Amino acid sequence: MSAVGRAPMIGPFQLGERLGVGGMAEVFVATAPDGSKLAVKRILPALARDREFCDMFWDEARITRSLEHPNVVRVLDYGSLDGDLYMALEYIDGPSLARVLRKAARERAEVDLRAVVSLGAQLLSALDFVHHATSEQGQPLSIVHRDVSPGNVMLTQSGRVKLGDFGIVRSEIVARRTQPGELKGKIGYMSPEQALGGAVDGRSDLFSTGIILAEFLTLRPLFLGKNEIDTLGRTVQADLSTWHRFNHAVPIALRNVVERALSRSPDERYASAREMRQALLDAARHCRSTGDEPELKAWLTTLGMLEPQGPERSGERVIAGARTNAKPSPNEVRSAARGAVQGPHRSSSELERVLAIGLPTLRRGREVWSVEFSKRSLPLQLFLALRRVQTGGVELTEEGRSLYLEVRGGRIVAAHDSTGQHPLGRLLLEESILDQSEITRAIGESRRTGLRLGEYLVVERRIRESVLLRLLRVQMERRLGSCFDYERGRLVALVVEEARVATIDLDQLPEAFAQVVSALRLGLGQAALSYHLEPVLDAVVLPALGQADLPGLGLTGPETRSLLTTLEGGALEGRSLRKIVDTVHEERLARPKEAQFALFVGLSAGLVHASGFGKS
Repeated sequence: MSAVGRAPMIGPFQLGERLGVGGMAEVFVATAPDGSKLAVKRILPALARDREFCDMFWDEARITRSLEHPNVVRVLDYGSLDGDLYMALEYIDGPSLARVLRKAARERAEVDLRAVVSLGAQLLSALDFVHHATSEQGQPLSIVHRDVSPGNVMLTQSGRVKLGDFGIVRSEIVARRTQPGELKGKIGYMSPEQALGGAVDGRSDLFSTGIILAEFLTLRPLFLGKNEIDTLGRTVQADLSTWHRFNHAVPIALRNVVERALSRSPDERYASAREMRQALLDAARHCRSTGDEPELKAWLTTLGMLEPQGPERSGERVIAGARTNAKPSPNEVRSAARGAVQGPHRSSSELERVLAIGLPTLRRGREVWSVEFSKRSLPLQLFLALRRVQTGGVELTEEGRSLYLEVRGGRIVAAHDSTGQHPLGRLLLEESILDQSEITRAIGESRRTGLRLGEYLVVERRIRESVLLRLLRVQMERRLGSCFDYERGRLVALVVEEARVATIDLDQLPEAFAQVVSALRLGLGQAALSYHLEPVLDAVVLPALGQADLPGLGLTGPETRSLLTTLEGGALEGRSLRKIVDTVHEERLARPKEAQFALFVGLSAGLVHASGFGKS
């Protein structure tokens, strides 16, 4: 038979479409002699005579061939033929995480926490196996992947995560190929020690995993700078400013897991992938996530990255369990999240409440506390008020304006500003969802139809319900932060009679505390922090209450360590605030601003006491 028109061969495999090409190799879909589909990775012809690249290719093949795990791409065969180095890999029938991340970010998709937990748990399962892999003789291989990035994580149609591309792996048998100071890995997904060319261990891979989780939770690149040098600089410093700016929708427990993984020092991260995986699953209990494949598959299908299954197809909506192609009515909008919107962030009651009720109908309940506040005393008074309210509200009034914080179950669920600060239209413009002319037209039409702006935009399908809820959460957090601009006024706590509870125990801090801390972190600059702490710099800091559930405050790792030193039994208990900050900095527990912020939060929340704090 003539060879003309026959597909090219490499070894026993018939090559088909090229799936991709990288800096060292190219990958093809291929057919095995038995007719099964697989992928073949071949070193680029230009590099076939380069000894270093060939050694790296063989290292990857030999190491990966010994790794048998459901979440690791399997190497089925490898060899050399006529100068061609190749690996036969199992064929993965889904997209890479990089493709999923790009599409989700481009479409501003609503992130399903269960899907993120699933991909994180599966990836960490793979890393736990890889880090503890042994040779046939039972000797530890001490593998560090060093290139854990979205492009090297593949997904199957079932939602299974597959870690691949061990091209720059470090282990006991290939350590000789990694020179001190040599920079290997993808810019933007390295750990600080890796970016500096230092020694790495499994905790470096955990940092990279933390980056992936942070980017999926915020749909924004974590360390991206103006250029590669800027990106590397942000990586080395573990600069989490982007994360703190956009993580408002992420539950506190998940924030803590991500932030510990992204600690600058390896010693402050999780000790192992297994430990981090368990912490991730524990943090996700509130959204009933098990970390299983179907949770990731459901979100990927919604994004259009996998084949859709069931009634939700392109052009169709599901409302209250029924399939429809028609526009939803206003009443349907107010309950759209029931069935139509899936995921732990949303609920029909949340959308209905925000769209349907206003400030006059919210201020209800019995006043249980009322106090005059000044700018310096406001943080302390706000925490005291929130400690008294399980369901009800906290109202701040100043001449000419007021802010009402609606509280349900110990959580601030809405912030209503009498001046209309941070309007929805401005947020739509700020995030480039609509332009100014579109917003102006929508405002006019919403008034004509008698609908609220957000309600009108959802009814007309200009934005999705999930986008509206996200923007309303941003609006709430910004309004909450704006309360610290108040100079002098009155603060009132109201409790709904049928929901009255005693003062919340210290080990059950209301979630509202963490929300206020998040708002303070975003809006409290160094000047404002100094303003609040200046009167008590030389005051002795003493524990005011027992040791609290500090994770419930939403503090970062360094901030938590700083505050722990001042609690009962802490190493710096009874020292002056100035001495505490200096000592924490000298011992490299935290930067000065982190220590100052932690002490400010501890003083405001009533966990520690310093004479004169909060006085005008």
